Amino acid sequence: MVNAINAGSGRNGATLTLIPHAVLDRSFGYGAAMHILMKDIDLTIAQGEELGVPMWVCQAARLIFKHAMLAGAADDDLSTLIRHVEHAIGFEMPKTR
Repeated sequence: MVNAINAGSGRNGATLTLIPHAVLDRSFGYGAAMHILMKDIDLTIAQGEELGVPMWVCQAARLIFKHAMLAGAADDDLSTLIRHVEHAIGFEMPKTR
Protein backbone atom coordinates (compact mmCIF):
# COMPACT_ATOMS: atom_id res chain seq x y z
CA MET A 1 0.00 0.00 0.00
CA VAL A 2 2.82 2.41 0.86
CA ASN A 3 4.46 1.73 -2.51
CA ALA A 4 1.19 2.50 -4.29
CA ILE A 5 0.71 5.74 -2.35
CA ASN A 6 4.31 6.79 -3.02
CA ALA A 7 3.86 6.16 -6.74
CA GLY A 8 1.09 8.77 -6.86
CA SER A 9 0.21 12.17 -5.50
CA GLY A 10 -0.25 10.87 -1.94
CA ARG A 11 3.50 10.57 -1.34
CA ASN A 12 4.52 12.50 1.78
CA GLY A 13 6.96 12.47 4.67
CA ALA A 14 5.00 9.86 6.57
CA THR A 15 4.81 7.45 3.64
CA LEU A 16 8.47 7.96 2.77
CA THR A 17 10.03 7.72 6.25
CA LEU A 18 7.73 7.25 9.25
CA ILE A 19 5.71 4.29 8.01
CA PRO A 20 8.54 2.30 6.35
CA HIS A 21 11.15 2.93 9.07
CA ALA A 22 9.09 2.87 12.27
CA VAL A 23 5.67 1.29 11.65
CA LEU A 24 6.11 -1.51 9.11
CA ASP A 25 9.05 -2.95 11.01
CA ARG A 26 7.15 -2.37 14.30
CA SER A 27 10.20 -0.66 15.87
CA PHE A 28 8.18 2.51 16.69
CA GLY A 29 11.33 4.57 17.00
CA TYR A 30 10.75 7.57 14.76
CA GLY A 31 12.01 9.96 17.42
CA ALA A 32 9.22 12.45 18.09
CA ALA A 33 7.03 12.48 21.20
CA MET A 34 3.30 12.58 20.55
CA HIS A 35 2.72 15.63 22.75
CA ILE A 36 5.00 17.72 20.53
CA LEU A 37 2.93 17.06 17.43
CA MET A 38 -0.26 17.55 19.46
CA LYS A 39 0.91 21.08 20.24
CA ASP A 40 1.43 21.71 16.52
CA ILE A 41 -2.01 20.33 15.67
CA ASP A 42 -3.62 22.61 18.26
CA LEU A 43 -1.75 25.65 16.89
CA THR A 44 -2.76 24.77 13.32
CA ILE A 45 -6.43 24.46 14.25
CA ALA A 46 -6.35 27.74 16.17
CA GLN A 47 -4.80 29.53 13.18
CA GLY A 48 -7.34 28.03 10.81
CA GLU A 49 -10.22 29.08 13.05
CA GLU A 50 -8.85 32.63 13.20
CA LEU A 51 -8.82 32.71 9.40
CA GLY A 52 -12.24 31.10 9.06
CA VAL A 53 -10.81 28.01 7.35
CA PRO A 54 -12.56 24.68 8.02
CA MET A 55 -10.05 22.34 9.67
CA TRP A 56 -11.95 19.05 9.40
CA VAL A 57 -8.96 16.79 8.78
CA CYS A 58 -6.92 18.43 11.53
CA GLN A 59 -9.88 18.10 13.90
CA ALA A 60 -10.07 14.37 13.10
CA ALA A 61 -6.31 13.97 13.65
CA ARG A 62 -6.55 15.84 16.95
CA LEU A 63 -9.29 13.48 18.12
CA ILE A 64 -7.12 10.43 17.45
CA PHE A 65 -4.11 12.01 19.16
CA LYS A 66 -6.22 13.08 22.17
CA HIS A 67 -7.53 9.54 22.63
CA ALA A 68 -3.98 8.17 22.56
CA MET A 69 -2.75 10.80 24.98
CA LEU A 70 -5.64 10.15 27.37
CA ALA A 71 -4.52 6.53 27.32
CA GLY A 72 -1.10 7.67 28.60
CA ALA A 73 0.82 7.97 25.33
CA ALA A 74 1.83 11.66 25.49
CA ASP A 75 5.53 10.85 25.76
CA ASP A 76 5.40 7.86 23.41
CA ASP A 77 6.89 8.03 19.95
CA LEU A 78 4.60 9.50 17.31
CA SER A 79 4.75 6.24 15.35
CA THR A 80 2.99 4.38 18.19
CA LEU A 81 -0.24 6.16 17.27
CA ILE A 82 -0.97 3.23 14.95
CA ARG A 83 -1.17 0.95 18.00
CA HIS A 84 -4.06 2.99 19.38
CA VAL A 85 -5.89 2.84 16.07
CA GLU A 86 -5.23 -0.90 15.86
CA HIS A 87 -6.55 -1.39 19.38
CA ALA A 88 -9.71 0.56 18.58
CA ILE A 89 -10.50 -1.60 15.55
CA GLY A 90 -9.33 -4.91 17.04
CA PHE A 91 -6.57 -5.54 14.51
CA GLU A 92 -2.77 -5.56 14.70
CA MET A 93 -0.83 -5.01 11.51
CA PRO A 94 1.88 -7.67 11.14
CA LYS A 95 5.55 -6.79 10.87
CA THR A 96 6.36 -6.55 7.18
CA ARG A 97 9.98 -5.42 7.10
